[in-house]
Amino acid sequence: FLQKALMDPRTRELSLHSFLIKPIQRICKYPLLFRNLISQTSKDHPDYEPLSAASSKIEEAVTYINEAKRRAEQLSKIYELQSTISGIKDLVAPSRWFLKEGPAKLLGTRTQILNVFLFNDLVLITRLRGIISGKYKLRATLILAETKLVLHAA
Repeated sequence: FLQKALMDPRTRELSLHSFLIKPIQRICKYPLLFRNLISQTSKDHPDYEPLSAASSKIEEAVTYINEAKRRAEQLSKIYELQSTISGIKDLVAPSRWFLKEGPAKLLGTRTQILNVFLFNDLVLITRLRGIISGKYKLRATLILAETKLVLHAA
């Protein structure tokens, strides 16, 4: 069905996803439209208050949509990491946010480069298993709520 629909000239070769995302994209443009309408409407006009109220509600909806999109992207990244790091299970957690990743050199060694994944509640220390595979092996897990950092003066 989808292949047949894709070939229909009325769809302009757009995928189903393209059609499903259209309403979301339109809603995200409404705040600009409402701001423009409000700026062109005098404060004593009977439509001014309803326009302002509608603008406020649209802003709330857009904020919600953007937050849901950001969370979905976060979840996708965490699922991706869970599949590329061997030795880790249940990386996905409701309140977990991925923050950053980067290389780290293990002190006292010349060549051991590790890769660190920072989340809001834990740190994963990994080692690259193979450049081609892009897979990592878990070396250590630091649960931040249970970790104490002690700095010594140099």
